[in-house]
Amino acid sequence: MSSAKDELIMMFMNECMERFSGEDLKFLNERFWMVSYNFSVQQITSTELTTTNGNTTELLFEYFKIGKMSSNKSDLTIDQYRRVVNQLCDFSNKELNMITSDDVLSFLAKYKKIHNVKDSTMDSKRKYLSSVFSYLYKHKKIFENPMSIIEPVKYKKCVKVPLRDEEIELLKINCTNTRDLAIFQFSLDTGVRVSELCGINLSDIDFRNYNCKILGKGNKERIVSFSGKTMMRINEYLKLRKDINFNGAFMQYSDNTPLFKSFKRNDRIHKSGVEAMMRKVGMKSGVVRIHPHLLRATFATRLAEKDTDIGIIAKLLGHTDLQSVNRYVLTDQNKIEQTVRLKGFCS
Repeated sequence: MSSAKDELIMMFMNECMERFSGEDLKFLNERFWMVSYNFSVQQITSTELTTTNGNTTELLFEYFKIGKMSSNKSDLTIDQYRRVVNQLCDFSNKELNMITSDDVLSFLAKYKKIHNVKDSTMDSKRKYLSSVFSYLYKHKKIFENPMSIIEPVKYKKCVKVPLRDEEIELLKINCTNTRDLAIFQFSLDTGVRVSELCGINLSDIDFRNYNCKILGKGNKERIVSFSGKTMMRINEYLKLRKDINFNGAFMQYSDNTPLFKSFKRNDRIHKSGVEAMMRKVGMKSGVVRIHPHLLRATFATRLAEKDTDIGIIAKLLGHTDLQSVNRYVLTDQNKIEQTVRLKGFCS
């Protein structure tokens, strides 16, 4: 007589047969048996995931993760979802499927009081939780969606004031090495996200045509161009790198060599490293509000001041929604609607 676990595995493999075959199917079967070895499965009338060893939260999140990764969510975004879910479950001392609306409200209120964070930060946490619970409820993995009655956190959305020319010059002057100067110059010239900046490889740079391939949100690629001055700053930095060999006008480097490296780890620079560097340069320059997103806002504002088409600004920033441009520059709503009607802006 087959067990509930045997039946579950058979059901799973039958589903897989429609998409996989041969060695792939054999591999899935073997891995499923290995992973499920330490689990016992009980058949229940509901579709809620249940295990006997208290890791329901992990199972539910893995289900959510697989769904989101199939929609091209980045690892960084998935990690942010996981962090907020863990914070909520640790605070409530409950598994994810047992969380109530009251638990969520208590968590958000307590977190804000303890950490004294902005309302915009709290609303981001609410959005992460709403995405997780809504997905699980839609796919019938939980009985109720505790976020269904949780209202958005209200806060005033302010357009970031861009850097002035004199502030930009002060920041550049106070960069103490060629790498930091190249990062500032590249960021101001392209408006890339800090995560995108950290992910750039040398192989993504077209040194002849002064442009770069960017892998943005949802693994969507776009090409950004930069000036000869930026190219000069990048070359000044690269010539000091020990992992790059120069053979005349040609560079030799290994695959996946990052454009910007950390001094401490001698590896790809991380978002936190860029942010820390900018804060340090900002304090030295007297520009205390400096952070990577402000450089992105400055880039967008400069384009808007030159009457650049809204659709072009959005695409250069890697946005598929024209409304997102309002995060960086004040844009007339009628102008946005007119652009959509005339040009049918889409991703």
